[in-house]
Amino acid sequence: MDCKEVKETLYDFLTGRLKDDELQKVNAHMTHCEHCQKDLDDLKRTLALLDTWKAPELSPGFRAGVLESIEERESRRPAAVIKRTIEWILQPPRLKRPLQGLAVVAMILLAFTVYRGLSPGPDRTMRDLPSPVKVIGAENPIVVEVKDINDALDGLRKIIEVHHGSLVRRRPVEETLEVTFTLAKDREEKLIGDLGQLGTVHTIKPGFKDGEGNLVVVLKKK
Repeated sequence: MDCKEVKETLYDFLTGRLKDDELQKVNAHMTHCEHCQKDLDDLKRTLALLDTWKAPELSPGFRAGVLESIEERESRRPAAVIKRTIEWILQPPRLKRPLQGLAVVAMILLAFTVYRGLSPGPDRTMRDLPSPVKVIGAENPIVVEVKDINDALDGLRKIIEVHHGSLVRRRPVEETLEVTFTLAKDREEKLIGDLGQLGTVHTIKPGFKDGEGNLVVVLKKK
């Protein structure tokens, strides 16, 4: 084996994936090649570093907030491309190669920067939302306590689709996620009953619609 061939097998060499004949060739090459031995040592240190790295814990509604911000604002790059990139980043990473691990770290930091730049600040008002008229929020939105906000959002979207509703907007509010959607009046009672599939539904009071007549549900982590 020459140096190029050996370098292509270093990761498999360290993880015990080489066949016996390949392993013998790599070992034989290592005995007289200082350059490849140095590359092997560097790779060991890289893998050791990745073993100590832990993914940062994302705040509730982070994924939904990032995607919502992308939908609300234009950016220099096509929104669809950024959206697919962010969705890929937020999937559970499976590191097959050490360089992939470093790429995941870099992309998460990039996503966080994009999110901070695009997401609304704490003093953002309803007038900032993309709406043709000023929207008056719901006085008593329906609150549902859930184990995981992202999973609950996926479940809520399915429930809305089953009842032929349409998602209007969603936005993170402190540690909750506010979801606004339209629904035919004769479907409201059945949909509210289905909210129990997501988690614990707080006592429902009048005033769970906004100024446009849309239903407002707040997903809150238990």
